[in-house]
Amino acid sequence: MRPPGSGELLFILVLCVVVFSASKVNPMGDALGAFWRNLKRGMKSDDRITVRPADRDDEPKA
Repeated sequence: MRPPGSGELLFILVLCVVVFSASKVNPMGDALGAFWRNLKRGMKSDDRITVRPADRDDEPKA
């Protein structure tokens, strides 16, 4: 399967503008770009998540 060409990408952009209105397309693009940057950054680093048991004092009281 080949990647989409410039004409297809332009069609998708116009369709997004029509469906979501122009005021919401820019924030959606910003969010998508931030997601992609964070995903790449997360894949490069080897940060391990440490899991520790919850303290008894942190539990909410019912």
